Amino acid sequence: MTLAITNWEELYETNDKGKAWKAGQAHRVGEFPYVRLRVNGAAHSAGYRDFLAAAGDMAPAAFGVFAKLLELAADHKGGERGLITTRHGDPADIEAIAGMMGFPVGAVARGVAILANPLVGWVHWTCDDSPSEGEKSGEKRSEAEKGGARRKKAEESGKRRSDAEKSGRLYNQSIRSDQEQGKTTPPGGGGGALPDPLETYPTLQSIYPGLLTAIKEAHPHANTPEPGTKADHNARKALANLIRLDGFKEGDVREALRWVFKADDEGAEFWRLQIHAIPPLRQDKNGSGIKKIGRVIEAWQRATKNGAAKPLSDSDKRMLETIRKQKAGADA
Repeated sequence: MTLAITNWEELYETNDKGKAWKAGQAHRVGEFPYVRLRVNGAAHSAGYRDFLAAAGDMAPAAFGVFAKLLELAADHKGGERGLITTRHGDPADIEAIAGMMGFPVGAVARGVAILANPLVGWVHWTCDDSPSEGEKSGEKRSEAEKGGARRKKAEESGKRRSDAEKSGRLYNQSIRSDQEQGKTTPPGGGGGALPDPLETYPTLQSIYPGLLTAIKEAHPHANTPEPGTKADHNARKALANLIRLDGFKEGDVREALRWVFKADDEGAEFWRLQIHAIPPLRQDKNGSGIKKIGRVIEAWQRATKNGAAKPLSDSDKRMLETIRKQKAGADA
């Protein structure tokens, strides 16, 4: 897999005159002497607010990693920019990226996991670096066009995936660190790191940190688990069991939860005020036979059908008002 800067051409690429690149223009041929970076000053864009929410206390370090990733992505000739590769043009893994930056591997891994979180999406991993059919048939295309086509494939795939193996390694590193300090032990006692329940579910693994942050923002008094604790393991396991045992699709769970915590409509707010933790998503509290996440997914599908949010039913509106009052009282 290759780490790529999301929307590189639109945000950072320049043309052969050193100006912001536009579709149809030639790319600058040589390496960049500097990188275009929008100046927002003290203003916070929506994307930056999403980043701060997902990163938490790691925001300064993660932003530093992103700045260095932009440098590495720009340090190529036209057409190959936007991808993080070695000097030989091979995909750079976390260890190689850390070496090029001169940063600790753990710091880079944590930063990349945050940046690749779908709630942020400033970078993404892609394995779709194969040449197009036209290239296979021997069409003569410039190196800039080839690189742009590969990068375009990555963008259009819509897969802002974190590297599952590497982000999962962070979980085990935190477990080992806490075990050394006597904070936690594996189930049944003994040594070794707890296996990450989300290891085989990279989509959910990538959204997990941002999901905890979103829950905490919606419910400041919520007791979200600390990394490496037994509660953290149980929350990860509950999220994984939505797929492994309950049969929901990873993509549906991700998009439904993204809708809950990012959409402005009343349907999203209705569920946002009711999700205080991850494990209860597997509960069937009213005995309907449908788990909480199933009802959330149904609401998301209804709300986003045909691209227009659907109004709440009268009963749900009354319940929403009740929940709002309860939350206002709890926050007072």
